[in-house]
Amino acid sequence: MEVKQCTKCGETKPLDAFGMDCTKPDGHRPRCKECRRIEKRKPQEREPEPMQLAGEHWRDIPGHEGYYQVSDMGRVRSVDRYILVQGGVERMCLGSIIRATHNGGQRRYLRVCLYGVSENAFTYVHRLVALAFIGDASPEHHVHHINGISTDNRPCNLAYVPKAAHLSEHNRGEKNNRATLSERDVVNIRKLLAGHHAGADVARLFGVRRNVIYDIRHGRTWKHVAMGDAR
Repeated sequence: MEVKQCTKCGETKPLDAFGMDCTKPDGHRPRCKECRRIEKRKPQEREPEPMQLAGEHWRDIPGHEGYYQVSDMGRVRSVDRYILVQGGVERMCLGSIIRATHNGGQRRYLRVCLYGVSENAFTYVHRLVALAFIGDASPEHHVHHINGISTDNRPCNLAYVPKAAHLSEHNRGEKNNRATLSERDVVNIRKLLAGHHAGADVARLFGVRRNVIYDIRHGRTWKHVAMGDAR
């Protein structure tokens, strides 16, 4: 039985638990049907998130102390604070969990909008977690998700890596938006070439140019894919 990991809840489920999407390499949506059903609920129908989960630790977000905190589970919340309302009267504003949304890009990063600090702006959750739990880094470094799951924003899954290396990692193989082959295709191509099939015939079979097959044969491209990596 084929299975897949949901990018929202992180659970591994059978393929029939995911909706169909012909634009994806495996033909299925990245999020399971249950997560999509919950996301489509009207705001008033959603259950409020608890302010504290078991084993969860919170830290102030540098630069937003007294306003916002981020946890080691990748959640963001506002804190209880007094605000000035009309007439100069102070009023208690209770903190709450801030619901993260996807950025709409291919890698589906989570982001939140932080209000009333300097200017209202969307900020990626993984950057806030790294800033609070790992520390600051130079502009030449990006925050990398070690396990490749862009919604897993735990500190243990984040690391600062040089910008060039991070971009190279995300543009490698089938992660590249322009890739016409999958890792499974590359493994099958290598098997055919090892069986002495002509490169031109293999190219026609997979609908690519001969130079693509030539580069795979000589190890110029798809170097990270081994013969046994087909999934």
